Amino acid sequence: MVRFVFAGIIFRLFRLPLLAETKVIRVILRGADLSQANLTRANLSGAHLNGALLNEADLHEVVLKGADLSGASLIGADLSKADLRKAQLIETNLSDAILIGACINSGALDVAVITGADLRDLEIMSDMSSSEDG
Repeated sequence: MVRFVFAGIIFRLFRLPLLAETKVIRVILRGADLSQANLTRANLSGAHLNGALLNEADLHEVVLKGADLSGASLIGADLSKADLRKAQLIETNLSDAILIGACINSGALDVAVITGADLRDLEIMSDMSSSEDG
């Protein structure tokens, strides 16, 4: 079961298999199990996903600007072309994740587990350039 809070309302769902192209800014999904969920092109800017399970989730072209993914597990997740600028990735497990063409801040991967991750064409932004984007 997934429990999350949106605009002060608590939602409980058994599974969230399809949230593709959804826009939910600053949603709280701490510890949620979104493994294998389809979140393609969803906008989760500022989301609280710390401790969440996103293993093998489809996060292709997802916007996670400023999201807190600390302690989250994204093993085998597809984050190709994802926007991870200003995302917090402290102790985030990105083992075997696909990050082809993703956009991320410099230093963000220094605190994440990236064993076996596909980092081809990863766009690394300086902290200075990402602050200009807002």
